[in-house]
Amino acid sequence: MATITSFGIGAIVVPTLTTALYACPDRYIGTTTALSLSSRFLGGSVGTTIYFNIFNTKIKDKLPTYVAEAAVKAGLPMGEAMEFVGTLLGAGGVAEAERLPDVTPGILEAAGLATRWAYADSLSYVVSVYWPL
Repeated sequence: MATITSFGIGAIVVPTLTTALYACPDRYIGTTTALSLSSRFLGGSVGTTIYFNIFNTKIKDKLPTYVAEAAVKAGLPMGEAMEFVGTLLGAGGVAEAERLPDVTPGILEAAGLATRWAYADSLSYVVSVYWPL
């Protein structure tokens, strides 16, 4: 995805920068280059901040839900789902989660797959900014 979007960004930035460098007097080439690159980096910083905020908001909502649903479907009792999700996604991680009662390797595997799906689903909101569906 990053490679494909880079082609699009490059198709906009490179001709603009080239035109600006050809159009300016020789004594201002350094200033023109610095200003164009500064605006490019500033725009990239703003874009990264916006995309990270979208992703972070979505993953906070989706990750616990996906993991809990997958763990319950894999056989974890409903009453232990909140403790399992809190332990797995907290500082303890997998090492602490596997020590909980009724947690099996199948439940951990289902939770790991659900984690991947949650990240993929959350990332789709960021990607849709580039390619609206």
